[in-house]
This record gives sequence, structure tokens and C-alpha cells, in this order.
Amino acid sequence: MSDQALAQYEALTHGCGFARLDGWSVLEFSGDDRKSFLHSFCTADIKGLDDGNVTEAFILDGKGKALGHVHVIAIQDRLLLAGHSDQGVALFEHLDRYIIREKVVIVDRSGDFELMLIAGAKASDVNQVVLQADVSFGQALEVCQDAASVVVVHTEVAGPAFLYLVPKDSAEVFSARFKENAVECSPAVLEAVRLEHATPWYGIEIDNTNLPQELERDDKAISFTKGCYLGQETVARIDSLGRVNKLLRIVEGNVSDGVEVARGDLVINGDKEVGRVLACARVPGRNVSLASVMLKRASTKVGQALQAGEVSVVVVSPKV
Repeated sequence: MSDQALAQYEALTHGCGFARLDGWSVLEFSGDDRKSFLHSFCTADIKGLDDGNVTEAFILDGKGKALGHVHVIAIQDRLLLAGHSDQGVALFEHLDRYIIREKVVIVDRSGDFELMLIAGAKASDVNQVVLQADVSFGQALEVCQDAASVVVVHTEVAGPAFLYLVPKDSAEVFSARFKENAVECSPAVLEAVRLEHATPWYGIEIDNTNLPQELERDDKAISFTKGCYLGQETVARIDSLGRVNKLLRIVEGNVSDGVEVARGDLVINGDKEVGRVLACARVPGRNVSLASVMLKRASTKVGQALQAGEVSVVVVSPKV
């Protein structure tokens, strides 16, 4: 891989890397009942989410399948739900039909924002330079600069990162500021870091066929004490039984003679198909590819040897 890719990877891990995120969705919830309403339709404790904080959450259907996976951002007068892929329309249609007398308004704001991130050991310093704001992990802040209202969140995006919701008409200004203080990184390098941290994105590792516990985000996105919500019976039943039939894992394989893991490759254990590659990326500076796979439970132990396409791989998640 190129020296440029290696420099970007080093920035995203040990320095500060910057990336613009394409195709993310943003929903806005306003009104006095916004927290109690959303609380009834997702896995996180939204009633207990104080303004200025963020949490991951799954939004489920009645059978407990994941219709969405989002970051719920609580700021003074509204909630913002930000998530990978075009979840916005489907989630709006799913949730809006349940509003009867509740004082809540849902607006799809996906077209109003561009999402950006910075990550790496020096990302906090760069955030301070660009926005003059300290934001601890798990916190969110709305900052007004040059008449632009920017929301910054410190959460897991591709591993720990600062996520920015920037108004579209200010995107180029803020992008330039970040590039002055951080290394701009390609989607391929960002993907390698995301897979190293086993951070799933909706539309790639997560879709409406998944049960939330399959994604191994229980401590980050699921409250088991919050009470009833749509799909809660399935989540509680899985928790009491202690198992699902498949789990998200990251596998690693050496790159040899140009042959590496590819998206869509079948994953085999012995003579049995146990999964399919959902996403993959080559790690700069290492002669390996990483891939995300939803594996049958019997093949999920770290160290398990498998075959992905033509490549021998080993299970390495949750962290390489």
C-alpha cells in the first residue's frame, strides 16, 4: 500500500486524521415529549439521557429486528439521530405513524447537514483548535461559529472519534479548517480503522434482519433496565437465554501475491459455510486484510481458523 495511505493511517490512530462522511442520515426530534416518545421505540435509555450527552441506540420493529442504528444526540431543545446510510426515510416513516397526541415533531434533516470526523491520539487537541471546545467521550455540544451552528459529538464512529454535524452551506469552510490541522484520509483508510475497532455501520454490517445482540453492542446501545419499548420482549428473551445464533466478528488474513479477502466472499469452517464477508479493508503498513463477518456462533471464538474466499483467515475481534 502507498506511503500516502500509511501516513493517513498513522494520523487516524496516532495523530489526527480527518474524513468527510458520505450518505449519513440525520433525524431531528423536537417538542416536550421528544425523549419519552423516542424512549418507547429504541434500545437506549433516552429518558435518562441528559442534554449534552450522546448514546448509541437500535430502533427495532415489533419482532426485535434492527430497523436502524443511530447516535442519539441530546442538545438543549431537541434530539438529533445520526447514523450511517440512508436510514432517515425509513425511520421517519416508522416512527411518525406512532405519533398520536404526543408533543413531538420529527423532521428528516439529512439534506441539511454534512457529517465529518476527526480521530486519533491528537484529535482532542485539534477539536480544541477548530471549535475552541472541550468535549469528553460521551458528550455533545452545539457551537456557533461564523453564524454556523455546528454540533460536535465525541463517540464511536470508526472507533473513538469526534463527529461533526455541519450545516451544508458551511461545510467547505469547516473542511478547510480541519485540513489545516489534520491529515485528510481516504474512505479506504477510514474503513481499515473502523474494522480494527469492530465498529459496525448500518447498511454494511447491520440491516433489518439483525437482532441487536448479534452486533455485540450491548454495553453501548442497549439498556436492560429501561422498561418496555417496541421489540423489547425479543431483546429481553435473548438476554435471559444468553445467546443468539450468530455474532459479528472481524477476521484477519495475510495478503499474498495480490490475493486478499473481498466483500461477498463465502467464509468456510471445514466444509461448512458459516458466513459471508460484509466489508473488508487492507491495513496500511501491515500485509493483512481485515473483514467483518456475521458468523455462526460455533465459529466465533477468537483464534478460530477459517477460509474466506481463497484466503486463510483467523477471528481477531473484538479488537485486533
